[in-house]
Amino acid sequence: MDSHKRHSKHDITNMDEASKFELEAFCLCEFDNISGSVISFQYPEKKIDDKEFEPVSKFFITKMELCGRIVTCSTDQYFYLSIPQKINHKRYERNAFSFNFMFVFKKDPLGGPGELIVKRVMTPILKRLSSMFLELEEKYQFLTNPETRDSLPSIIREVRESLNTRKEVNLKIKTGDTTLNQKRLDWATQKEVAIYDVPLFNSKAIQLGEGRIDLTVEKVIPYINGVNCVRHIAMEAQVDEVYVIQAMQQLLFFNRIVMVDIFQYSNQYKIISRTNINKLFQDKALQQRCINYIKLPNMQQSPNMTDVFKFFTQIKPGVSLRTILSRNEGADLLHHKSLVVFGLLYRIIARVDEFPYCEDRESAKDIHEIALHLNGKHCMDELCLEHQISRDEMMDILQDTDCAIILKTRRASPGLLSMYE
Repeated sequence: MDSHKRHSKHDITNMDEASKFELEAFCLCEFDNISGSVISFQYPEKKIDDKEFEPVSKFFITKMELCGRIVTCSTDQYFYLSIPQKINHKRYERNAFSFNFMFVFKKDPLGGPGELIVKRVMTPILKRLSSMFLELEEKYQFLTNPETRDSLPSIIREVRESLNTRKEVNLKIKTGDTTLNQKRLDWATQKEVAIYDVPLFNSKAIQLGEGRIDLTVEKVIPYINGVNCVRHIAMEAQVDEVYVIQAMQQLLFFNRIVMVDIFQYSNQYKIISRTNINKLFQDKALQQRCINYIKLPNMQQSPNMTDVFKFFTQIKPGVSLRTILSRNEGADLLHHKSLVVFGLLYRIIARVDEFPYCEDRESAKDIHEIALHLNGKHCMDELCLEHQISRDEMMDILQDTDCAIILKTRRASPGLLSMYE
């Protein structure tokens, strides 16, 4: 398989598709000193029988290196999503307690896309549940104490039914005199990520806080630099695009990255908030933050805020970044990309995308491969990435056609402003 195989947007981001895959069962698997891996509790009861479970049981209670990480496997009937956990402590027999909360789904008859959708949507929920029960066991022996263990059947039933009916879970668990804060876990927290989105860290420390980061996230982190788009990260890390997108969604879920656009001098932008420009004009502390952010490396002279305001006031659809900067003498003292990113982060500006549209696509034989995508639904960034050409090259190809360019303001990217809120 190509290490950065391309998938359609429908395959990886359609929330309606995800809703079709109901949770068949929610199970707690534990290590029994006599029987090995066993399902201690499940709802519905006896949904996963011994004949079904035995061939895959070894994947659910596993080596320490895989604990805290997502482990998936499939049988003829089901797709399993799980996170094995292990606690080493002398209070346990054999000085350790191993357990695994598992989501079980019907196997996707289409073979692949459905399971990827389910994994993307359900992984953050399972991570939070698994992390919560790990903490409960470490602090209160919630899973092993007979008194609290008796409540597990009702909890497991509630989780499964809530996810299938309300697409969320609200758990209030009492441990002695302690009541844990309400846990709200929504399906709809996932953000769309496109191949042309550029991730940018909003924190130096990449600690997700709820369970350990998975192997894919670890593998792609070194390639997140505010320059590489999702597709280029997949290529450089030699990871399938689908899994890179999942990794980005996980980092977005925990507010560790924001998404910006590919920086090009041909880009167009639009002012979306005069209020935020006025705030920048009035707030001296914000101005200093802006100056620090857009200052050129090793440059003694600081940027002038007058040049910054000139830049923002000249932005409008149909005018390229190159044109705006060429009109301003002070632009040489500004870090151009950082200036654009600052405007995006503070919702002062938004990217204006170009969508080529050709009414008679079938007749454009000379550019037939590209013409098939000239339906007004694919932006220029996406088309250039797909066909591995620059915007200027694309415009040269389109100039002899009846193609029109439709301008649309891009929606604010996931994670914007989280750096400063």
